Amino acid sequence: FFFSLRKTALSFINGPVPDPKDPTHYLGPTNTAKHIIKNQLSHNDLKAFLPLMKDSSEAATKLATDMKDDRKVKKQLFKGSKVRGVKHCDECDAPRVIYSLYEKGSTKGKGPKRRHMDKLDHFLEKGRYVCGNNIPISIFRALHAIRCYDPVESQYYCAGSSRGNRVITETICCLCYTSDDIAPPEEVKKRQKKAVKKLLPCCRRCLLLNIKLPGGGTDHMQRNMQKKAKKRAQSLEAIAYL
Repeated sequence: FFFSLRKTALSFINGPVPDPKDPTHYLGPTNTAKHIIKNQLSHNDLKAFLPLMKDSSEAATKLATDMKDDRKVKKQLFKGSKVRGVKHCDECDAPRVIYSLYEKGSTKGKGPKRRHMDKLDHFLEKGRYVCGNNIPISIFRALHAIRCYDPVESQYYCAGSSRGNRVITETICCLCYTSDDIAPPEEVKKRQKKAVKKLLPCCRRCLLLNIKLPGGGTDHMQRNMQKKAKKRAQSLEAIAYL
């Protein structure tokens, strides 16, 4: 019931923001939203207000270990074409990707057999999972260095493609995990300060908060166009003063 309510009525809850006038207290919900919009705070800005993992030596060590474990895995595993399932976190309801190098029935390597897929189906339906946990079926793997409320992994999205016999996933907001009112890609790009490509999907509610979205890299073509447009504008402005 709680997760259904979150998806429909609480699809995005702003993170706590300290009161500028009294850092020992936090702003109320209305002022928090206004402060985020006015100061154009990014997702990382909001996360910075939360208790940092580095403040806890134990937590920091665990995160460092998890990142190291993820790097040890074959690079080709954490690919969109290797997505074999999606499990929602029991704490934050974030959808987390479950990977396997080979598809079901593959004759290459140690691909998942029917018994493995049956165990996976049972785990997806009834198993408990929290972001960063191990998958209790050795042939499957999820990212270890991922925490509750982190954005959705880029590999989750498939745009309707079943390449590599991967699972088909629903398009959802990468920040609040809702499937409602997803903004068109061009609308998302226009609201970003920097020229980027392959931005992850975002709902309009999150987009209005001017949060810097994860995903993609520098769109050099778009950036060059922006530079040229800026130069033209400066030239016209200089001519106008002559």
